[in-house]
Amino acid sequence: KSKVVPIAQLLSELTRPKKLDWTICEGVVVITTPKGKAEFDRGTVGGPKEDELKKDATLWDRLSKKVQLDSRSDLADAVAKLVSEGGVKIQTDRLGRRLDQKVRLKIGSQSLLAHLRLLCRTFTLAFELKGGEILLKPR
Repeated sequence: KSKVVPIAQLLSELTRPKKLDWTICEGVVVITTPKGKAEFDRGTVGGPKEDELKKDATLWDRLSKKVQLDSRSDLADAVAKLVSEGGVKIQTDRLGRRLDQKVRLKIGSQSLLAHLRLLCRTFTLAFELKGGEILLKPR
């Protein structure tokens, strides 16, 4: 027999055994460890696996840097803030009009990679590495 359960109760029951925390940010569920590292930071949501990213030590250091994102305009502004905060080049040539999509994100101190993956998940994007730079593209 199926049972209707509030989302907060379901998330709490799912994350409690692994001692994880969760929050909902602009309609996206973000699951974090008690230390604040986002669980999707280790996954493959919208981009390469960590092993591939770690091959470029300089880029990995920048992607691991803790940054905060507070954007209330458009996707182009959110990406520009990530570039200025994280010091990594992000190409957005292939996004076209998607850059005009409105963004209302306020995310605490997470790695630049976690922010990037959250943007990819929220806006159905992907990213790849191209010559030490990040190329954002439609998924």
